[in-house]
Amino acid sequence: MEVPVQGLGRVIRAVAVAAITATVLTACGPGGNTGSDTMTAREMMTVDVTLRQPAGPDSGEYPAPEDSAPIATPLETPSDSTTSGVATIAPEKAMRVPPFDEPKRFKEFSRQGAANVVAYYTYAAYYGLVAGKTDYMRKVFSPECSKCNEMASWVEKFVGENQRVETGVPRTTIIDVYSEKSSGKFFFWVVAENLEPPIIGYDAQSSMTGYDPASTSKSLYRVEFIEGKNVITGIFKVPARYE
Repeated sequence: MEVPVQGLGRVIRAVAVAAITATVLTACGPGGNTGSDTMTAREMMTVDVTLRQPAGPDSGEYPAPEDSAPIATPLETPSDSTTSGVATIAPEKAMRVPPFDEPKRFKEFSRQGAANVVAYYTYAAYYGLVAGKTDYMRKVFSPECSKCNEMASWVEKFVGENQRVETGVPRTTIIDVYSEKSSGKFFFWVVAENLEPPIIGYDAQSSMTGYDPASTSKSLYRVEFIEGKNVITGIFKVPARYE
């Protein structure tokens, strides 16, 4: 069961927050972290997300997602600098590069395809804030994903209330990917952690008119293969073992 969410800072961030996207992905190998690679936005869309050795079973029973939203944990250093407690975005770190038209392996239903679509969704969400449109993110989730829709609506509302929006590039780490078959349907669960930069809105005079602080969160994404492509059909709280 999905949980009601309020605000962007609560969709992807707390399992219900609108955050729009990721570029630097932590590379993990079997048994734990082995390093990290820094990639540009376009590289992220064409290079597979590096996965940790899955901790879950390849198939079989999996407990239903918990139905209470986690509390967002703010980053101690949310941005490059702050003014009166409000983070700012350094020009060289601002989100500005659009994602490719679709994530890599979009039409391949596999662990890698599922992980890629989750990373793409997050990046596309943040890009939508500065571009003023949610076209990219909407193509990778289904109407069934209520939190995805809430996030897209939050983005559109924030954009509509501000003349200009700035944000940084989030960092997404894919923690785990495993499969489940239930009632004749097969799907993947993707556990991901997002480090989300602040989102700042300005008016025509460059005065701040909107603000959503930086945060970090883990979320559980359900990915299904619908009409020949990977789509996110739900976002939930992560199982306790990943908290």
